[in-house]
Amino acid sequence: MNIGKMRTQLDLQVKNMTPDAGGGAGGTLSWDAVASVWGHIKPMSAGERLAQQGLEDVVTHQVTIRHRTDITTENRFVVGSRAFNIKGIFDPEDDKARYLVMLCDEGVAT
Repeated sequence: MNIGKMRTQLDLQVKNMTPDAGGGAGGTLSWDAVASVWGHIKPMSAGERLAQQGLEDVVTHQVTIRHRTDITTENRFVVGSRAFNIKGIFDPEDDKARYLVMLCDEGVAT
C-alpha cells in the first residue's frame, strides 16, 4: 500500500448498546467515536442479495489504514453520511504490523 493513497479521513466508531428499562437487550444502539484516522477506501463489488424481507442492496469495500491493535468487527468507519461496517480484518503483509485491511459493507451513518 502506498501511504499517499490514504487521503480519506475516517471516523472510527465502536458499537454501544444501551440496555432497555428492564435491563434487557432490547435497548438503544448508538455509536461512539474512538479515533479519527487516514485511510484508503476501495470499492470491491456491488450487487443484491436475497434477504428475508426481499432483495437487499450490498456494496462491499476494502478500507486500508495504518496498523492499529484496537479494531474489531464491533467497529465501523464513518465518512460524512456513509458508514462502513467492518466484517473482516487482516494484515496484508503477513504480520509486519504496518497496515490493516478491513472488508466492509456500506450502510448509512445514523
